[in-house]
Amino acid sequence: MKRRFVLRYRVRVHPDGPGYWLDFPDFPSLSRSDAAGSAPPEILAADALAHEIVDLLYQQQSLPMPTPRQEGELYLEPHFHYPPMPMEELV
Repeated sequence: MKRRFVLRYRVRVHPDGPGYWLDFPDFPSLSRSDAAGSAPPEILAADALAHEIVDLLYQQQSLPMPTPRQEGELYLEPHFHYPPMPMEELV
């Protein structure tokens, strides 16, 4: 039987007028904002995590270990897809 190792990271969704912004406690330099009516926070966060992880690996840096989820936070795994979503769509 094959086992799958998955890293899930904490994401906080902060309401901001008609939209929201996201922060990632395990990736302090990563935060994203989104306009109302655009992508749901779970999709935006999973894509942003994937881009950040690919960037860190490309720079030969280590990944942070996920920390325990706290109440009110999402716990998401990165969404890697091909072809990758352009970074400007995540900003």
